[in-house]
Amino acid sequence: MSMSTLHNAMNQVVNYAKGRRITFIWHGGEPLLLDLKFYQEVAEVSRTLRDRGHSIRNAIQTNGTLVTDALLDFITKERDFRLGLSLDGPEVVNDFSRPKADGSGSFKQILQTITAIREREARAQDVSIGSGVICIIGRHNIKHLDALYDFFKSHQINFKVNPLVMAGRATCSLAVTPMEYGEAMCRLFDLWIDDPNTIRIDPFQEIMTSLISGTPSSCNFSDSCAKTFVSIGPLGDIYPCGRFDGMSEFRLGNVNDPDGLKMALSSPEHAKLGSRGKFLSGGGGSCSGCQYLPICNGGCMHIAHISGDVMGKDPFCAMYKSLYGHISKKLHAALAKAENIQ
Repeated sequence: MSMSTLHNAMNQVVNYAKGRRITFIWHGGEPLLLDLKFYQEVAEVSRTLRDRGHSIRNAIQTNGTLVTDALLDFITKERDFRLGLSLDGPEVVNDFSRPKADGSGSFKQILQTITAIREREARAQDVSIGSGVICIIGRHNIKHLDALYDFFKSHQINFKVNPLVMAGRATCSLAVTPMEYGEAMCRLFDLWIDDPNTIRIDPFQEIMTSLISGTPSSCNFSDSCAKTFVSIGPLGDIYPCGRFDGMSEFRLGNVNDPDGLKMALSSPEHAKLGSRGKFLSGGGGSCSGCQYLPICNGGCMHIAHISGDVMGKDPFCAMYKSLYGHISKKLHAALAKAENIQ
């Protein structure tokens, strides 16, 4: 991304947001392939915009292999740019799914990064850099959930679980079916909820919050994530979310055009995506009457798209219902037990 695109993107976002809190997530590919100077410029633009009254936070989602002392020095000084990492479990599992270009594993570097982050946070106790990870569940680790859970717990690493989904030019055979993933998630939830000395695992905490509050708590299940997320590619092209980047049929505009973001987000194409939840729940809609509709809204529109219809429901629907029902029963049992004790 050029510096002019960077400036246009950040300025157009804050102008459109009109005082709302903004989080810029620097994603990829691998965002740390960019030189540190890029993020120093991001920090400078962020300071200027904060001085104008805008609420801005920055985050970087990285595979963890390119985190340097210089980057950690920068993040510690700025007190911004929380890091999210990627790790698929113990060494033998992670290095199977995340090898480096020369065939060697990435596990040791990622764990070294987590250790370095924790040392920084310990030295500067008012600084939160972040060392939570995204863990992809696929055929490489779905049958080793006990070992996966024990690994993350023993290292006190909070993690978020995502299914491995075939998309774009992917050709691997590690993807799992929705029901396989649902059974695995129920199993992982039981390991977690029955452990009194556990770590944070999402989406379990998000789902429990949603079941209690009756409102979705993550982008995948919002009325339409198009209302709260937007993706800007390296050339300035605008998409409804990062999972659609590069799909020409979902390109909404470009931030290098005057008022490019405003025009993109007021376009009929964007409005249609924003109405997906209502479309699915309306009379005769495929989600009409579902008890979990208020917290699911048809699931992820990108997974729905790669399955054939962006306005249709996520094909992981049956899995979500199974997991919601499983978690709900556990919640009701725990609440009833607490009431009896009281």
